[in-house]
Amino acid sequence: MMNPRKVTIIIPAFNGWSGLERCIRSCASHIASLHDVIVVDDGSDEPGFGEDIQRAISGLPNFRYFRLPKNSGFIKACNHAVFNLAEKESDILLLNSDAEVTEGFLEEMLMCLYSSEHHGVCCPRSNSATICTFPFLYTGDRKSFRNLSYDGWLRFRNSLPRFSVIPTGVGFCMLIRRSLINRFGLFDEIYGQGYNEENDFCFRINRFGYSTVMANRSYVFHVGGGSFAETERNYLERYNRRILFRRYPEYPRVIGEYIGHYIPAHEYFADLLSGIYPRKKILIDLSHLVAAYNGTSEYALSLLHELKPILDSKYDVTVHCTKRADDFFGLSGKYPRIWHAEDGINERYDLAFVPHQIFSTHHLFRLNRLALRFVVNALDIIALRCQYLKRADIESALRLSVCMADAVTTISQASLDDLRCYLGDGGFRPNQSQRVIHLAYPDPEQDESVGDETGLPEKGFIFLVGNKFDHKAVDLALGNLSDTRPIVVLGGKKRVRRRNTICLESGNLSERLINSLYQRCSVIVFPSQYEGFGLPFLKAAGRGKPIIACDTGTTREIALFFGIENLVYKFKNFSEIPSLVDLALSKKHEKPARRRTWREAAEETADFISAVLAAPVDLELLDRRNELLDSMERMKLEQDCGIYMRNLALRPWRLFVGKLKRAAEPILGLFGR
Repeated sequence: MMNPRKVTIIIPAFNGWSGLERCIRSCASHIASLHDVIVVDDGSDEPGFGEDIQRAISGLPNFRYFRLPKNSGFIKACNHAVFNLAEKESDILLLNSDAEVTEGFLEEMLMCLYSSEHHGVCCPRSNSATICTFPFLYTGDRKSFRNLSYDGWLRFRNSLPRFSVIPTGVGFCMLIRRSLINRFGLFDEIYGQGYNEENDFCFRINRFGYSTVMANRSYVFHVGGGSFAETERNYLERYNRRILFRRYPEYPRVIGEYIGHYIPAHEYFADLLSGIYPRKKILIDLSHLVAAYNGTSEYALSLLHELKPILDSKYDVTVHCTKRADDFFGLSGKYPRIWHAEDGINERYDLAFVPHQIFSTHHLFRLNRLALRFVVNALDIIALRCQYLKRADIESALRLSVCMADAVTTISQASLDDLRCYLGDGGFRPNQSQRVIHLAYPDPEQDESVGDETGLPEKGFIFLVGNKFDHKAVDLALGNLSDTRPIVVLGGKKRVRRRNTICLESGNLSERLINSLYQRCSVIVFPSQYEGFGLPFLKAAGRGKPIIACDTGTTREIALFFGIENLVYKFKNFSEIPSLVDLALSKKHEKPARRRTWREAAEETADFISAVLAAPVDLELLDRRNELLDSMERMKLEQDCGIYMRNLALRPWRLFVGKLKRAAEPILGLFGR
């Protein structure tokens, strides 16, 4: 066991008896008699100030009072006390007069300081101490922050590491090894009345390999901001910062990197982890939505319509989308708390729910900074199965999102099975929460949305449904259909001209028009070869319309789960489609007796989200996730900067070559190039 180290606590004070009285009282309660406490009166002119101090420390044998003849400032007062009043071998704790210590604070700081011979300075946590503030990031009401901070720290302190290495100390409460003061001095008086002297000291000893650490299980209250008027404080800060930057040009880089990248995840999310907000915060991330109507947008918006009111009753819910998608779908007019992706990160959340798979590592990087936990929905993996759809980082984004997500939902068992098969044994974490939540029938009110659009058949036509992507197989299906019956084609790559056939481009059609086509047609042909779910099944079944679809695991699962086997006609080869159309048209079909609603799907989703929120946070996963994704983000940023700089360097040469080519055009023309 380490022998107890003796510490001299130095409290410089200039006026402000009410704050100093609380400081002395707390020190008398929580500092052992082994240690000395020296109150240094820096020439105060407040009436009765010295007498009040002496009365307060009367009967406390380890407390001393010393008065300087005139006000010399914080830096000189500290230096004088350290070199002339304190014992020569005792470590030094510099403590602001507006601080209040708590039980065990000093013992914990000593433990952290002496856990390594390369630790030179130690600071505690506080309610007001820049990078030592707990929590470091807080977005709530500051009026009651003092109590919220301490209560949150009490709840969470044992989950924090014993200490954290930080780039610099905070002068309100600094424990310093005496041996380093003897070796390298203390505060440089070039900093005058104060500001940045502690940064200078910490960076000075750091050049010799000594670190500043933060004792995460030690807490000291601090009022702060009372030493100088705002104008004088701003001037001193600017003036002294220039001195500091000249001496230690690494300072702004080190501080910027720490705040931008090196704050540990448990620190970055400490306000959420300690539960200091009255309600948990949830983000519904729709940043993937494009300004177009398609299956993905219909699923996301239908779920949002029912899910948000359910979650709003228990949590503070924000919807995240692009401004373009907001304008296109009118989200701001329907829901409060819309946040546009273009506005940057303005909040952090207990959980982000992403109702789709992650397509890029950039999206993962953003989620890593946005949310303590996140739940992703793996709709399907067609973008991985089809090589022509695969982008550079889409596979790594999918693998990382599944591995790093706190939970995963899918829209069908077939989709979940395919994802497991593709990712292999190591794709999902052991005991990771997974849930299949099927989609639902469209709003019944949409059943009567029959339009009278000119140029389209009134009724009795075949509705061929898909989009431009190859796996939807629209063109192959159309090639097997006769032109004897009218056909309306939604999607496809080719714009064919043939009798009784109208081709519509998917994506830009109104929802009302699409619904009217489902209502007016006689049969739906849905030839897609790969679906995670397939909303056309429910759009058809909800209207009692037969649907011709490829015989896949998804098709069989949806037909069975929704009880619509009598409406689904499955083909194995495209050549079977015409006979199945004839068969479907020869029979009478009814709407299913029971319809699964989006309310049901939303309730299942809300229950799953609540269960994830109720479970303890996996701090090991959180730190691992943050470390991996943050390092990847920095590497990606460096690569992007390198590409940009190379392009910038090559631009003048490219411009010169372009001008040369244009100038040579007449000559090259004479020789026929």
